[in-house]
Amino acid sequence: MAKISKATKEASVYNVYLAPLSFVLTFYGLLIAWTLISVSLIGVKAISAPWPVGQLIMIGFVISYTWYWCLGIAYRIEISATGDIELKSLRGIQHLKPTDVYAVESPRMYLIPTVFVRFRLARGRAYMFSKINSVDLSKVFRVMHENNKDLYFKGYAGML
Repeated sequence: MAKISKATKEASVYNVYLAPLSFVLTFYGLLIAWTLISVSLIGVKAISAPWPVGQLIMIGFVISYTWYWCLGIAYRIEISATGDIELKSLRGIQHLKPTDVYAVESPRMYLIPTVFVRFRLARGRAYMFSKINSVDLSKVFRVMHENNKDLYFKGYAGML
């Protein structure tokens, strides 16, 4: 299999949206703070009064799963000239065909301009950081709709 050069790949990218760095950093900063505070409070209680190991394992699982889920939130979406979608997160890259996404959902009423967008997929869901009034995001959603006429938008209908 031939390796695709970075220049060739960038030329084939049709539309790109990148979430605001300040939003992504703030989110992960708050997550780090929550984790540190939770672990230190639980640690103090566990040291002062012995806790059952099962409870500590359960709490550790909840914190670990929260991190696993949060690292999967996409910060970048790329749509190639062929319509293929690539969602990039800190956990990895998710490759999708245009027909894999059947709905794009966002809050109907948003008080802050940065929110999470949910993509309903044929097999599960994907989430992405987004800025509501972004021109690039609107272009990406238009291209997605052109490539999949059955795509349903909830909350973003007025932006297309």
